[in-house]
Amino acid sequence: MNICKYLTVKRTAEILGGGPQLEGGLEQLAKSGAIRSVLLPGTDIPLIDLDSLWQYLKQCRSESTAREGAAAAAPANRQQLISRVLALVDEIGHKSVKRQRWINLVGRSTTNRVFAQLHLPKASRSREFDGVFLVLPNRDDFDLSGYEAFAADASLTDLEGDYGPNADWLRGNGVRGTTSPAKIFHLPLTLLSPDNQDQWSTLKDLLIIAQRKRG
Repeated sequence: MNICKYLTVKRTAEILGGGPQLEGGLEQLAKSGAIRSVLLPGTDIPLIDLDSLWQYLKQCRSESTAREGAAAAAPANRQQLISRVLALVDEIGHKSVKRQRWINLVGRSTTNRVFAQLHLPKASRSREFDGVFLVLPNRDDFDLSGYEAFAADASLTDLEGDYGPNADWLRGNGVRGTTSPAKIFHLPLTLLSPDNQDQWSTLKDLLIIAQRKRG
């Protein structure tokens, strides 16, 4: 046995800058087989296989980096989706106005009425809804069959912009110029796939209908 390749749990923990808690963790890793170990001849003292330990730590670091990268990429993808939707709004001749917690989609007309909004999901729903919400006011005014691809099992309270006076606009209580609750659609991140051009055409039709309803 090459003794330089093996160290006791206690000595390994000291090298790593830890104390009894780290010793216990290393011992459990050795017992579970997550890292290799052998017994010091003639004793029941485990010796840590250093090569196995370094490989284990390297794998943990790689997995942690991957998780951090995925978490950092999610907001960028969401922002990319928002940018694509706003480009589509501009393409059909209308404009967007950024608010603190949502984005108004506004028709270019004398009334400048908001015909839709874009919302992020609240943090508690962000894992379930990976993209953004498209919200149309006055759902009772629409025949929205044919847009099942964007159906969302979500409520107004799931919207980041369900806030202040905008909550009245969403609920259609007459205070902010809407007369029935808003309709929520979910635009998933999969829309960014090159294979989803048909869904972009569907979304374009939906935006055109929404704007015409609001004049």
